[in-house]
Amino acid sequence: MSRGDKLLERMRRTKHGWRPADLEAAYEAAGFKQKRSTKHDGYYHPKYPHLRTTVTRSDPVKADYVVDLLELVAQLEAIEEANVDNSET
Repeated sequence: MSRGDKLLERMRRTKHGWRPADLEAAYEAAGFKQKRSTKHDGYYHPKYPHLRTTVTRSDPVKADYVVDLLELVAQLEAIEEANVDNSET
């Protein structure tokens, strides 16, 4: 299990008390790219541009942002699994 996978697993167990750097590491581990702005950071997946979100830089990060992260990662995993299944048939 990679460091990013371990971080996501810990985030699944508790949604509170995370820092912006933790979310950055988790998004990057899942393959998302970061786009910085003044008060927020945007994250998008280069292969699936519809998978994107915005995260505040406030510390600690609200639990809603962690939930968004986990939902995006779940969507990404579902898309990639469907692509693998389609290529095998």
